Formats: sequence, C-alpha cells, structure tokens
Amino acid sequence: MVRAACRHSADCPGSHNVVSGLATLHDDEGHVIVPGLTHDDFPWAPVDTTQFAHDAGVRPGVPLAGTGPLAERRYGRPALNVIGLDGVNTRSGASNVLPPKATARISVRLAPSQEPKQARAALQRHFDSVKPWGIEPRVTFLDGGAGLLATSTSAYHSLARAAMAEAYQANKVEQTGQGGSIPLVHAFHKVNPNADIVLWGCEQPPFSFTPRRWARSGPQLAPSGEVCRAHAP
Repeated sequence: MVRAACRHSADCPGSHNVVSGLATLHDDEGHVIVPGLTHDDFPWAPVDTTQFAHDAGVRPGVPLAGTGPLAERRYGRPALNVIGLDGVNTRSGASNVLPPKATARISVRLAPSQEPKQARAALQRHFDSVKPWGIEPRVTFLDGGAGLLATSTSAYHSLARAAMAEAYQANKVEQTGQGGSIPLVHAFHKVNPNADIVLWGCEQPPFSFTPRRWARSGPQLAPSGEVCRAHAP
C-alpha cells in the first residue's frame, strides 16, 4: 500500500503524485523495473504466445506485457498490478476539489526464489528514490507469502511423470513451472520440508483463466478423467 499526503491540495494534489509514482513501476513495454525484484530463468516448457493470447481473450493487435520467452514472463518474472485506489472521487461524484491525499494498493507476484522481505525492501527503496514532487510517499506492507522452487529430479517426481504419461498415453510429460508463487505451496514445504510437491489439474482451454470462458464452456471431462487415472494407484 502506498500513501501520499500533503497539507493542502493546491500545493500537491495527492492523487496526481501517487499516479506519477505508480507509473515508474513499469517501462513502456510492460516490464517491471523495480531494482531488487528477482527474475528466475530456468528451462521452462515453451508457451505458445498466439494460443495464450487467444485463450486469454486478448484483442487482436494488442501486445502482451513484456518481451522475451512467454514462459519466463509467466513463471520466472515478477508481476506488479495496482488493484485499488482511494482518495479519488468517482466520475459521478467528481467536483472541482483536489484531494489532498490518496492511497494505492499494489499486488506483486514474486519470482519463486524471492523472499517477501527482500521484495518489500526493494519496493521501499524504489519509492524513496523516485519520490514524486512535493510529497513523501509512505509504503505500508499488508501481507505476503513466499514462493517455492520445487525439485524435479526426485524419485516421486519421476513416478508422477510416469503416471501422467501412462494416463495420457504420451511418450513425454512436460513441466510448465506454474504454481511456484502460490504461498500455500511454501506452507506445505515448511511443515514437511522433505516431502516432494507436485501440482497438477485440468484447464479449459489450455491457458484459460477468465470466468467468461469458464461459464461458457466449462471444464473438459476427458482431461479430468485422465488426471483421475494418473491419481489412481
């Protein structure tokens, strides 16, 4: 959460300066440019950019954020979004009054290898260094969870891949790298650090994550059945 305030709105309108600070979090191509936020680079399974954009409902001609391999962008780089603004009147309630303070809430998905404390310090340093004119931004951290870099060479992972290959009648099973930034996975690992962790499930379509597509078509039953067969002893 980032706050900006001053004594009089005519001196430094809070909302304008908060937005100016938020604009420094990305470059013109959509890369997160906060120094100190980690980028992980591993041999991810390739992701088809055209298919991903289609399944995500991206309009033709609109580029995806960032550059480079899409798998690395999805799984190994930080993602940062503004998920709330306060202190700015809605359009219906707008008036010729400048708010003297404003608040923005930011959500940051970290690379799996980065600890939240490191990311918090990086964000604080960034806002201190780009302090918008006339204000002192205050950063308040609300919550956070660590990611996980899971091993993929253990005996149980090999058994899981063999089960999936048999269920899908495939010669090879790819690991996408998804799920490493889910805090719950780290909680499981912390409780039982010697356990192998595998996340799997069915999606419709392969890269779908929009409620609109879920409501229209629902999950495919065939992949669900194959996943169930892979789970069975």
